[in-house]
Amino acid sequence: MKIIKFYQADQRIEEFFAMLPADWQESIVPDWDLYKKDTSLFIGDENGRIVAGGLLFTKSAPEMESFANTASELFLHGAVYLGYIWVPETERGKGLGSAWLQHVQHIFPQKTFWLTIEDESLIAFYERNGYRLIKENRLTGEWLLIHSV
Repeated sequence: MKIIKFYQADQRIEEFFAMLPADWQESIVPDWDLYKKDTSLFIGDENGRIVAGGLLFTKSAPEMESFANTASELFLHGAVYLGYIWVPETERGKGLGSAWLQHVQHIFPQKTFWLTIEDESLIAFYERNGYRLIKENRLTGEWLLIHSV
């Protein structure tokens, strides 16, 4: 039986970054020093191996141009941005993404969470996990979803 532990793992950030697709690495790694003070890494760990993970941003996040005004307002009201949510391809379809989202929401039950996606097919996944679509930018192919208490 597999046992997955979910926890905050800021000390494993380099390992997490190495798992991400190259374009994601390019958007976060060079500027990590700007974000790390107000950002936490939460992972799903199976026997020392990261099987799910993502970053929780509390002040600002990279690549918010499409939704800059909304992002500023959400951060101002204490909402947490979920970014770089990643499950390795070999682990997909096992409910790990949903389990990661549920864990984060359980730890911070009074927080509003939001995220942006660039793959429209993911909208249904996030809606199944309690998120709702509030904005879209068809020109850039981005969607903003929110999960409120």
